[in-house]
Amino acid sequence: MNLDSIHQLRLEFEKMFSRIPNFISSIDNLHVVLWHALLECNDVLMRLVVARVLSDRQISKIINDFHDYIEAIIDNTPGALHLHISAYYTILLKKMIMRSKEEEHYEVSANVKKFSDFYFNNNITTP
Repeated sequence: MNLDSIHQLRLEFEKMFSRIPNFISSIDNLHVVLWHALLECNDVLMRLVVARVLSDRQISKIINDFHDYIEAIIDNTPGALHLHISAYYTILLKKMIMRSKEEEHYEVSANVKKFSDFYFNNNITTP
C-alpha cells in the first residue's frame, strides 16, 4: 500500500468535503453555523481514510463521534434541513466508497462501507 496514494486520496476527499452543499444557500447565521458543524462531521469521517481496515470497535468510536455532531446539528436546525443533511451524507459516503475502490484503496472502502452500514442500519437516529 502506497502511503503517498492514501495522502492523495485524503486530499481529494478534503477537496470534496470543502464544497458547500446546495442546501446551504445563504450566509445567515444558521447556515454558517451549520456549515462549520458539517465540516466537523467531515473531519470525523476522514479518520476512516487510513491504509488499514479498522476494527469494529474503532468504527464504533468514529460513529459515536460523528453521531454526537449530527445530534447537535439536528437539535439546532429546522426539520426541513434534516433530510438534506441525510442525503448529503448518504451521497458523500457512496462517493468515498466508489473513489476508494477506483484508486484500489480497498481498506478505505471497507472502512467507509462498514461505517455507513453500521450508522444507517443500526437504529441510530439519522437526520
